[in-house]
Amino acid sequence: MPDFQLYILLFLKNFQTNILTFLFNLLQPMFTKNTYLLYDSLVHENCECVECYTFFKFLQKQNIKSKYIISSDNCSFETVKKETNLKDVIVINKRDDFFPAIFMSLLHTHTVISSFGFLIMFDRFLKKNKYINHVFLEHGITVLKPVVKLSYGPSVYDYFVITSSKEKETLLTLSDWNDKNIIKTGLPRLDTIKRKISNKKTIFVMFTLRNFVHDYSSESYYILKLKEFITNPRLLNILKNNNIKLKVGMHYFIRDNILSSLDAIDSNFIEIIEPQDIAKNISTSDLFVTDFSSVAFSFMYINTPVIFYRLDADCKDTNYLEKEYINYAKTKDSILYNVFYSLSQTIDKIEYYIKNNFQLEEEFIQINTSFFDYAERGHIAQNLISQLENLRQQKHF
Repeated sequence: MPDFQLYILLFLKNFQTNILTFLFNLLQPMFTKNTYLLYDSLVHENCECVECYTFFKFLQKQNIKSKYIISSDNCSFETVKKETNLKDVIVINKRDDFFPAIFMSLLHTHTVISSFGFLIMFDRFLKKNKYINHVFLEHGITVLKPVVKLSYGPSVYDYFVITSSKEKETLLTLSDWNDKNIIKTGLPRLDTIKRKISNKKTIFVMFTLRNFVHDYSSESYYILKLKEFITNPRLLNILKNNNIKLKVGMHYFIRDNILSSLDAIDSNFIEIIEPQDIAKNISTSDLFVTDFSSVAFSFMYINTPVIFYRLDADCKDTNYLEKEYINYAKTKDSILYNVFYSLSQTIDKIEYYIKNNFQLEEEFIQINTSFFDYAERGHIAQNLISQLENLRQQKHF
């Protein structure tokens, strides 16, 4: 595209944005503020919509005026469509630049809640907005990964919802958040998680995406370690001898790479889980194995055994930038349990839980409890609504 055409497009885009900003500031005081506006990921089509969608469904059951935004490209769209008939759901195409339905909804909104980044071109309407509270409902408890400083700070959001004093300590240490802007209730999604016991036993495995590793080829160290774990002969024999299925959840960035590098796998004992099906496997799994994924806390909430296997902590490559995350995770070993750095120890512990009918040790149950000291079981969503309504009243709208 010639430079002059690019300049014209940029000018038109900025002109449109400035006009929208002017109109929004002019119109907003004239509208009644009576709506919650919620969304999960609007960009990543393979990112399951869980946190805010769960809270949206609770608001709807309480007949509290609310709207939920979802991209038609998202892997959860068909589920949302089936469960809601798209009532109070704003459907967008992520390739569009301007969404009139969002613009109009924002005029009626008193609280915007998101779990995965902010509204693409409407974030300027939310910053320091005296009519709208902008709330981050995290998509994973922030203890094991130092991410809050990067994208979810008080320069973007007004409030941050957390689950425990341990999490608050992490938040206050790693970011610019202060105590008065932290909402201490727990995540509404936890209200929906109940452990289901079945005769067919399953082990769920999911390791975190390596954000700073640029090599996701089938020969990268991370992929090789994943492959080594999934195809370990001893582990496979244990699964077969005990009739247990290993379910493997993978980030879509690495899914194809590792599948292409695997030899034929026995589908009777190994199953690859699609991104949109991760949440539904939490209640039905008997054991969870991860490195430092925040999904672990969902299992810990219902006292399903968790094993933390730091599979690539021994990488000697100085260019392996994910060391920042791994080293941070190491500092959290003392507040966790079942942390292993070798494959043999990890498999030993898997075998232990199989022999003990997947019962979590009593001392580990006590550790689990310490991560949810703000969570009143079964009433998290209601408590969050109470706090949000109080904050709304403080703004007098």
